[in-house]
Amino acid sequence: MKPIISLFVCVFVGFGIGWYFGNTRPPSKYQQEILGQYQWIRDNLHMTDTEMAAAGAKMPQYFEDMKRQDEMAAVFALRVFKTLETGDTERAKTTLLKAVGSYYRLYHDRGGDTNFMAKIEEAARQHPTVAAEISRKIE
Repeated sequence: MKPIISLFVCVFVGFGIGWYFGNTRPPSKYQQEILGQYQWIRDNLHMTDTEMAAAGAKMPQYFEDMKRQDEMAAVFALRVFKTLETGDTERAKTTLLKAVGSYYRLYHDRGGDTNFMAKIEEAARQHPTVAAEISRKIE
């Protein structure tokens, strides 16, 4: 009987000590920052805990995808920069127009950003070369 009583006493003392240190010590600055970010996501993005856990598992792939997109944008910008350095502004414009037209044709009816689509269409109304590029058919 004494070992059982000793076991219960130890368990209750353990719970008591855990409760005391868990509830009387303020969280560290890092913990407060993490909790603040967590609460911001819950409040502003309206995500459940399950959705946040699923998104967390996908983050490494998301960052790899973003890295690849940034890399492609840099390659494209470098190409246009080199073209401008040679003084061939018409070729640089053509290169830029191809990128705009390609985005417009690919995503206009397939979930592209409506605000960006409106900006492209506004540019097409102001500049005939943009209008010609976005209306061009892909062969």
